Amino acid sequence: MKEAIWEENRGYGKPAFLISVFLLGACCCAFVVLGKGWLDLSQMKAMHVELEVPPNREQEQNYGNPVQTPYANVAFSVARTDPLGPFPNETTMQWNCMYANAGGAFDMGTGVFTAPVGGTYYFCWNGQKRSNTNDMALYLEINGAGQAGIYEDNWNGGGGIFTPTLNPGNAQSDMVVHLYPGDEVHLRLNDEAYPYSTSFGHYTAFTGFLLFADFQI
Repeated sequence: MKEAIWEENRGYGKPAFLISVFLLGACCCAFVVLGKGWLDLSQMKAMHVELEVPPNREQEQNYGNPVQTPYANVAFSVARTDPLGPFPNETTMQWNCMYANAGGAFDMGTGVFTAPVGGTYYFCWNGQKRSNTNDMALYLEINGAGQAGIYEDNWNGGGGIFTPTLNPGNAQSDMVVHLYPGDEVHLRLNDEAYPYSTSFGHYTAFTGFLLFADFQI
């Protein structure tokens, strides 16, 4: 009789045992899924916080310039369509042909380029000499201070004897410099210098553009 009752009770205990195992497994799965979701959300939250932190601009190298300047597209290219000079005194080179003036920083009226943003700039200039009485000399100046120049004399040397010549001579130079906002750049025409150019040749020209700004935002 006792064995029959035990067998009967054991039969009733099977469904309860299976239900308990099923519930336990469901709880484990839910814990794993919810735990993984919490980890994913934690990582996303951490990434979001990291992206919101602004860069420390004050510690960046900026050639000693603490002013943050916006990035801008800056480029110009000008030329002469005819000779200029000679003049008795040094003067700012004047231009009468413009190829481009992106950013509007070059003033055709004054022949001066004014840096709209602080950054590293590239400049290139060239000129031709075609005179038997005058040299050709053009010097790049930044805020009135000479930086570099090009020069061609009007003498032809042969056998140690130098004689005036009409033979054309060309010269060109370029440089990379750092400018601060408001810095002025122009070409200085030396006294009695005579840069030659024509409407089809444009032998004397001046070009400059921004390589990269101090801060690009």
